[in-house]
Amino acid sequence: SCVLVQKGIQSQVEAEAVISAQYADNLVELFTKKIREAASLSSTHRSCKQRVGIQKQARGACNSLGLLLANVLGHLDSCHVRESIACLLDCVMHLRMLDEKVVTAASAALRSLDPEFLSSMLVEEEEPVVGRAISSCCVFCFEEKNTGKRSIQEVERLLGHLLASSRASDAEHVVQSPEDNFGLHRLFQWMIDKEISTEAFATIAAAIRSTGSVEI
Repeated sequence: SCVLVQKGIQSQVEAEAVISAQYADNLVELFTKKIREAASLSSTHRSCKQRVGIQKQARGACNSLGLLLANVLGHLDSCHVRESIACLLDCVMHLRMLDEKVVTAASAALRSLDPEFLSSMLVEEEEPVVGRAISSCCVFCFEEKNTGKRSIQEVERLLGHLLASSRASDAEHVVQSPEDNFGLHRLFQWMIDKEISTEAFATIAAAIRSTGSVEI
């Protein structure tokens, strides 16, 4: 009878774990949807009141998503996680158009993920999404008008994190993005000042060699 009781308890625990995982996945989907709405504000026509409301919900969604990714990542569906990461990166790419609190929350959520894991989750992406996010961070961090902004420190932390997560295609985008006009020399100097890993330097250097980009 004890064995039957133990099996019953084990089955109940397993069932509850499945339900909890499904519930967590549903939350990830919901939070991702809220964040995506904010990231797409630049291409939609919304009233000022609507924009404020959407960004407020996105900020809360980023904070909650960051907690889920940091604490129950192993129980989440990989497809949902990949989509949520892409959505957070999309926020970073549009950071100059979003509220600072949304940018800070999205950056913190991305930094909750290990750089190697972040890179592995995006390996199937055809577009260099991390590279684009790095370029956006560089433009934001290197513009003097942003020096006093509250979000600058968080974006700088994220920039270092993304450099550690970048693949060859991401680095190639960074060295071939003259439209962003932040200057590779400024990026290198920033990496030296912030003591960014030698691996990140090596990735950027390899991209310069492979693309023939010599002007820094």
